[in-house]
Amino acid sequence: FRLMEVMAMGVVPVILSDGWSLPFEDVLDWSSFSLRVRLKNVSTLPALLAAHSADACRMSSRVFSVYHKYFANATQIMRGIELSIAHHQRHRAQRA
Repeated sequence: FRLMEVMAMGVVPVILSDGWSLPFEDVLDWSSFSLRVRLKNVSTLPALLAAHSADACRMSSRVFSVYHKYFANATQIMRGIELSIAHHQRHRAQRA
């Protein structure tokens, strides 16, 4: 699977999965720059892509931005990990 390569090119990822956890999904709104399709709904993929064609440029710009902010190199990846940990700590503190 080549998620990071796709994102580096600014291509909107189409994720065919029922339960795959995405990187930093606790701090990133993946729905703003990717499409997720359940395996049982693969047959609807052409219609889904057509329905999102008007959003393609906005989503492409967003995915390129997210890639360079969180995944482009080790420094960005570590920043994403730190944000994710901080997010979990805030939520844990709010529940206490």
